[in-house]
Amino acid sequence: MSIDWCIGIREACEHWRDAPMLQQTFEALERTLSQENDACIDCAKATVEIICRVIIESFHSPTRPLLPIQNNPSLSDWLSAAVRALKLGDIRDEKFKKLVSSHHKLADALNDLRDKAGPASHGKDPYLERLAVHHRRTAVLSADAIVAFLHKAYLDSQRDPSVSKEPWERFADQN
Repeated sequence: MSIDWCIGIREACEHWRDAPMLQQTFEALERTLSQENDACIDCAKATVEIICRVIIESFHSPTRPLLPIQNNPSLSDWLSAAVRALKLGDIRDEKFKKLVSSHHKLADALNDLRDKAGPASHGKDPYLERLAVHHRRTAVLSADAIVAFLHKAYLDSQRDPSVSKEPWERFADQN
């Protein structure tokens, strides 16, 4: 497997190239993919969570709080907050709502797989068998689908340039 499996993640990471933790996680994803290491599952899940946080922080304000309220938010909580930030749940089309719901199911499944099999999470039994390549591929492709969906919606949204962490050039048409 290679980074060619996650085009959506690569595009989002290129867009937010000034986000150090996102870049570090992306580098770890690239490295673990090339090594066929099960830790790519941990990296894929972490990438989705970081992208959600970037999106939430882009829209969060004291008058419009978006951060999850749980003490230890799950991946689904972060995804829900990102969906609210992008106003993707405000669309009346039932087919589109099913699509958004499917991304939540993917996130839940990715989180469960990472909790059960991701070697970098929760201190595993040292004698657990490694996963097959199709398990790693499924995790990475699921994360890529979620990230691509969120990133494209983010690019289509209107942000306030006065609070954005993006370069001013991104808002040239609004200035």
